[in-house]
Amino acid sequence: MLGFCFTARRAGLAVARRKPPTENSPPVRTYELVVIYGVEQVPELTAAHIDAVTERISAHGGEVDTANTWGRRKFAYPIKKQREGHYVLLKFTIDPANIGELEGSLRLVEDVTRFLIVAEDPDVAAYEAKQLAELHR
Repeated sequence: MLGFCFTARRAGLAVARRKPPTENSPPVRTYELVVIYGVEQVPELTAAHIDAVTERISAHGGEVDTANTWGRRKFAYPIKKQREGHYVLLKFTIDPANIGELEGSLRLVEDVTRFLIVAEDPDVAAYEAKQLAELHR
C-alpha cells in the first residue's frame, strides 16, 4: 500500500482494515479514497477517469457520496519516475468486508498511480459537522 499510513493514523484517521462485522455494528461504513493519477498516463483529468473508479466502487456494493478534484499537485518525492499527479478525493459507503476486494480491483486500473482508502472516524465526522453548522450561523 502507500507509505503514508502512519501519517493517516497520526491525523486521527483509522486506516481501513478488514474486520469481521459484529451484531452491533452497521453493515456499511463511510470511507475516504484518495486517488492519484500520474500526469504521464493522464495528461488531462476527465470525468471518464473518475467514473472508472466510481464504477469499481459500485461494482463492489458501495455508493459514492461525493467526489472532489484537488487538481494537479507536485509530489514530495518521485513516484514511478513522475513528479506530479492529479488528486481526487472520493467519500463513499461500503460494507467493510468488501474493502479488500475493492483495493485489489483498484490496483488493476492502469491510470491510477497510487491510492489510499481510509475509514472515516465518527468523532472527526461529528466535529466537522459541528464546525460546518457553526459556519452557517
